[in-house]
Amino acid sequence: MRRCLRYAATPPCRAYTKQQRRSLTTSPMVRWMDTLPGNQGTSTTPSTLQQQQQQQQHHDRPSSTPAMATSGILSQFYRGLATQNIDQLWPLYSTMYQHHLHTRLTRNNYRQLVQVTARSAKTQRNLHRLLAIMEDMQTLSIPLRLSDYNIIMKWVGGATVPERRPRHLTDALAWLSTMEQQTSPVIEPNVVTYNTLIHVASQANDILTAQRLYHAMLAKGIDADAYTYTTLLHSMATMGDVEGVQEMVARLQRKGLDTTLLHSTVTWNMLLDCYYSAESTTISTPTTTESMMDEDEDVMDIGEDKVDDRYQSKADTMFHAMVDALRDDPQQQQQQTVTTAPRADPITFQIHMDHLLRQQQRDDAIRLLLDTMPRHSIQPTITMYNKLFASFLIKEEEEDDHEDIITSTTTSTASSQQQQQQQQQLRQLYTSLLQHPPQQPPTPETLYTLINALLDHHDTTLALEAFVHLCQEKQLAPCQELLDRLSGVIQDVPSSSID
Repeated sequence: MRRCLRYAATPPCRAYTKQQRRSLTTSPMVRWMDTLPGNQGTSTTPSTLQQQQQQQQHHDRPSSTPAMATSGILSQFYRGLATQNIDQLWPLYSTMYQHHLHTRLTRNNYRQLVQVTARSAKTQRNLHRLLAIMEDMQTLSIPLRLSDYNIIMKWVGGATVPERRPRHLTDALAWLSTMEQQTSPVIEPNVVTYNTLIHVASQANDILTAQRLYHAMLAKGIDADAYTYTTLLHSMATMGDVEGVQEMVARLQRKGLDTTLLHSTVTWNMLLDCYYSAESTTISTPTTTESMMDEDEDVMDIGEDKVDDRYQSKADTMFHAMVDALRDDPQQQQQQTVTTAPRADPITFQIHMDHLLRQQQRDDAIRLLLDTMPRHSIQPTITMYNKLFASFLIKEEEEDDHEDIITSTTTSTASSQQQQQQQQQLRQLYTSLLQHPPQQPPTPETLYTLINALLDHHDTTLALEAFVHLCQEKQLAPCQELLDRLSGVIQDVPSSSID
């Protein structure tokens, strides 16, 4: 059993036994080396009776490994380095490790191996390989460089998983501690180190740790770069720290970084979503950014428990500027000043539509999808259709009131007109979905929201037609709740109507 990595805080930062190292490869090279004199008993592959007899014959031969075999495996490994393919290299390296030939590799060979692994696909298997290489380097007294530490921090920080967890941040910080404790040679973190850690903390939704890392970087005299500010900006926007976003934007403008960072559709969409999300919040406590910003800046005090609607106006201005930019020629827009808004994309319209639906402005949201977006040749997302369909759903607590309104003699006419209008809007949205399909195909949520909305507004015929079409043509599987409701509807509908 090999010694566990002393620097690993949590799995998978651990060492491997020879048996585990062997399990990472199925190359025939391992079996070939096992047939060499003196190498019996190391193969984990089940042997037939004939193979066992051959191994017994080899056992009777001298136990020394031929120099030709040693030079052969080393030559193949050196040629394998040129392929830059870890899946081809690892079987060779694993074989060398099993037969203690890895000790003949030079420092540069190991650093090449680290670079090849770092460029490979971000998978758990390759993470285990990278950790094993790092352990071997330390066992052979090959000091890790700053770039090696930066690589491993990025990998253990959740690069191999779709969603980062707090343990990934813990693992990355453990490697930072190991790097700072290294004495021969002494290694100091750089801006890449802190950017990697700040990104991991932001992805883990740990804004406080991201802020502490930012302060630590400044305390060491390391200047933050564009990536640092962008990461912090997105992190604060995700956490809803609107005042923090405002402060960060102001800092970028003072440093002259807004020309490259803020003039992009992705950044404007992030700011747009952040400002719209703040429209219903109340301001009663200081933001977390007060602990991060160290410059003397005055923040507007708008009082306690008051809805801050200044951000809604700012977001509306940004949205219309991005839509106006669609009328400009892209080449001419690049030649304009940096104050010009970037061009809107489908996500821009989706963010604005979410705002309209929160403001109970569904008619405007429908016009946005059916009129404004086609006029600018912007294709809607399936999420936009899903949210519009969902806005027509009648909640259970509203259902009784809805029925009372329909049966009331004084309001029956107005209610009937409203229901007809809503049925017409649903039909228009469904027709648009069929005639102008979005890039993403309909989802089970599309099926659920559309059919239930049609049934809520008593458009049974279209509900059944849409159900059959989406299930057969789009191969969507309905949930049991929807099936149960449709079964009840079919029982109540006359057979002649179904035909």
